[in-house]
Amino acid sequence: MYIQSPKQKALNGKFNEIIGKIKIIQQEVIKQKKACSKASSDYQNMKFELEKIKRARLVEAIRNAGKDSHFH
Repeated sequence: MYIQSPKQKALNGKFNEIIGKIKIIQQEVIKQKKACSKASSDYQNMKFELEKIKRARLVEAIRNAGKDSHFH
């Protein structure tokens, strides 16, 4: 069986601590990426809905302008 010196034990402990922190950071990055992806998707959907409303309002304005016209 291999016996570690106190310095090796300390370094291994520090190494494992850093690996643990890296794993936590990786999980946080994944969560943030998912949140950004959802926000981007929500933004695109809202933009699309806004364009639909703008088009509908324009069509309605054109129809109303035609009705109000005295040049039939």
